[in-house]
Amino acid sequence: LASIPEPLIRYRHYDEQVSSRHATEQQIGAAIAKLAYYERLAGRPDPTEDLERLPGTESLDALFGREGVGREVRAQVAPGLLYSKAGLRDHGFELLLRYLSEGGSHSGMWRTVVRLVRFGEPARAARLALRLASSLTLSAQSVGPA
Repeated sequence: LASIPEPLIRYRHYDEQVSSRHATEQQIGAAIAKLAYYERLAGRPDPTEDLERLPGTESLDALFGREGVGREVRAQVAPGLLYSKAGLRDHGFELLLRYLSEGGSHSGMWRTVVRLVRFGEPARAARLALRLASSLTLSAQSVGPA
């Protein structure tokens, strides 16, 4: 990177890049492709073979014929969204919230609240902070008094 001119580096990274605009879809597609590969490896038919368009994560259980597939995809994709400005600004944010509501890891999430503020998304930062705080409260209540 030391030998690359600064304008070229700035040119390379911008919000309107196709890869940035479709980052969440690409990550979801990669996770689904991996699951389809494992289906074929197990001798089962690829449920995505005849699809023209991939369904949302909420429809994956029905597509693959078993429960937990959508949750598995969200668990694979959510950690990759924590640093993605495009992903946190598009429907990836809702995927992240659903991942947390399904018991997903809080690792790095509080820093993501700060990152959202820096990205100019204070309302989303507040929603994420509330989700994190409420899930901490719920987990403390389920443990009960010592």
